[in-house]
Amino acid sequence: MINVAKYKTIAGAAKAFAKALKKLGFEAEVLTPERAAWCGYGEGWAVLCEEMPCEGMVLLSLGESMYCEPWGVYEGKPEINLMGNDVWYAEPYNHYVMCFGT
Repeated sequence: MINVAKYKTIAGAAKAFAKALKKLGFEAEVLTPERAAWCGYGEGWAVLCEEMPCEGMVLLSLGESMYCEPWGVYEGKPEINLMGNDVWYAEPYNHYVMCFGT
């Protein structure tokens, strides 16, 4: 498990997050600030992962596992630690994008 909060740069954190998602078997794309702004996610680094389970990014941002049980009970430790850093947020209208502030 990686801890995104350990990275000194936002670009490094975004790239490490995408790499961790790829190790878990997902296709993840890092969006540069310019590309993220063009896509409407603000002017910061972002990670796009359309294969992740529904609510996956939001669950990770809450310190939960990205996988939820069918009855809505979340069990397990997070696959990627996003806690302890205030420069990222889950895009509320798209569960598959994690945005990192500038």
